[in-house]
Amino acid sequence: MKTFSEYYRENRTDLDAVLFDIDGTLIHGGVSALPNAPEIIETLNKDNCPYFVFTNGVTQSCAQRAEQLQRNGLNTTEKHIISAGHVLQKYLLDNNFCGQTFFQCGDLGDPNYAHAVGVHTVRSFREREKCSGVIIGGGALNNRSEFEAAFNLLLERPDLPCLTVNPDDLWRANTGFRIGDGSVAKFMVSLLKNCNIDLEMLYLGKPHSPIYSLALQKISELLPGREIRPERIIAIGDYLQSDIAGANRAGMISALVLTGMSDLEAVKNAPQDFQPQMIFSTL
Repeated sequence: MKTFSEYYRENRTDLDAVLFDIDGTLIHGGVSALPNAPEIIETLNKDNCPYFVFTNGVTQSCAQRAEQLQRNGLNTTEKHIISAGHVLQKYLLDNNFCGQTFFQCGDLGDPNYAHAVGVHTVRSFREREKCSGVIIGGGALNNRSEFEAAFNLLLERPDLPCLTVNPDDLWRANTGFRIGDGSVAKFMVSLLKNCNIDLEMLYLGKPHSPIYSLALQKISELLPGREIRPERIIAIGDYLQSDIAGANRAGMISALVLTGMSDLEAVKNAPQDFQPQMIFSTL
């Protein structure tokens, strides 16, 4: 089985850009680079091949993410990071929410992604009347009172937009699997369903389209005057339900690396939408 590095050397002219997941693809547990990760980043830098590091996480700023990668030997910068927090900012700006207030459940980084585009947030149920919507951020499961406040707000005003920045149901930590914010959002939807309210949750990160649309926009900015075709962009990750499903939906080349969440047995049993077009042992 080939590595991505071998594939890249043989097919460079067929690729316009590369998208990488972080955890399980470039680094493991935030503490060590995975095989070939520093080398392939250095190769892309030398080739001037556009690439972005793609993350659903919003509890860290892009500067913190870039510093984490640099500590692990990856010569990348903040400008290469696309966070689901950027998608949140684009949604808030595109829908003219600047100056308005959202209820915040969980973390939205430091600096706060919403505050950075002029959107205020509150975390107290007493301030619910001023809210124009709800944002489920990172680590929402950690604060029951915030979750219950968000639930009661949506129970009172089910017409409000509810945004889940990170749709991941699970993620792998050094101590095993952790429950992700996507599971929290689905729990919210199911509880409201029990109260006869059908909430349409808006998911911003992988595998949903908003983060891929933003990636295409950023690639277009790096390659002005060129027609950007998704089928010439390879998106590499370790998780079938997130990285691979998202790339398939976006029409990109989906590539699984066997260094994280999903293994060959998972591929064998996965539905068609989760099937990677390519499988690499590692980067």
